[in-house]
Amino acid sequence: MRMLGAAWVGAKAPTPAGPVNPFTLGFKAWESNIRVSDIDYSYSVCENLDLIRLTTTVDWYSGGSVEKAMDAVALNITQAADNSNKILFDGVYDLKDWAHGERNSMEPAEYDNSGLRDQMISLPDSLCSEGRRLGKILIGWPTGTHINGSMTNETLELNFSGSTVAGFERSFTITDTETKVNVTFELTFTGSFDAANSSQVVLPGASSHNASLISFERATGSATVTSLSLYYVLPSLLISFGMMAV
Repeated sequence: MRMLGAAWVGAKAPTPAGPVNPFTLGFKAWESNIRVSDIDYSYSVCENLDLIRLTTTVDWYSGGSVEKAMDAVALNITQAADNSNKILFDGVYDLKDWAHGERNSMEPAEYDNSGLRDQMISLPDSLCSEGRRLGKILIGWPTGTHINGSMTNETLELNFSGSTVAGFERSFTITDTETKVNVTFELTFTGSFDAANSSQVVLPGASSHNASLISFERATGSATVTSLSLYYVLPSLLISFGMMAV
């Protein structure tokens, strides 16, 4: 399976209170045979192409505005020893307290309208022998997924790895038992800064001139459609499966 991907980095918003990370990192990947140089023409929101989506901050929405937010990944950020203008980041995906917490029936929107639905891995049915019959493998981001990488003002490296027990989209409609699959995954992403579609430049490490080791400044002559720094790349995904029925 060949994928294209995009990552973006943005400064922590001043409101709402909750997130601690000094920046938010987002990533998505979709199946495509288009050349990396033509990535701008490879994606359509209407076609529901996303196979992987992740953000390190999750929002709660109410009436179209963000009411609450929290870090899905608490990032440990350090300056690289070999490059003072490069940062290393490391963390573990953990939303178990929120995802498995008691729901308040008086505030269903706090859960139903959250950004959690944008956190997912959805693998095509062609990757597994049972997939032709049961549909896509629906993984989500399991608690304990390890996320690490590095960032300069020109490059971004991301690594995701984890394991979980996942289900299929049509499992109960086809059989009387729920078919599960043990999934172990590793994803590697190395991208270059896309100045043409970014409205901010990221200044990591010593160039940030602050204790958080990252700052942002407006990119001269850049696009104004988003207040983010964008990176494009061809990701690599390694997956292993083990079938089970429950």
